Amino acid sequence: MRTDFYLLTTDSLEERDQFACRLIEKAFLAKHTLYVATDSEEQAAKFDLLLWSFRPDSFVPHSRLDASESAPVIIGHAQFNSPLEIWLNLSQELPPTDLACRRLIEIVPTISTVQDAARQRFRHYRTLGYTLNTHNVN
Repeated sequence: MRTDFYLLTTDSLEERDQFACRLIEKAFLAKHTLYVATDSEEQAAKFDLLLWSFRPDSFVPHSRLDASESAPVIIGHAQFNSPLEIWLNLSQELPPTDLACRRLIEIVPTISTVQDAARQRFRHYRTLGYTLNTHNVN
């Protein structure tokens, strides 16, 4: 599975989430389906609101996992394994190893605890044989 780590130069989770919204919009416009994994119901709700408002002229149809599974972008904090093309991991947890997707995305700000968890996930993905790519984002 293709796995992309986007390494940010910021220690802001808000900027990480803004970057995630831009990636999601780009993927949606390319007609991809996504699951956005979060750590909690609170984080999922906050990200849901941000995706509606991150840019005034943007529209990315999405829904919460508990509301519907028919939108092209689904946001949730529970394990989810329906066939979508992209898993965007905003969670500190490992995604399931039997993901039914073609691509996994991790966005890593310069927060040491977040970086440490991302390094552990990177090593885990390498043991699973995933194709690992890193992108430095300024």
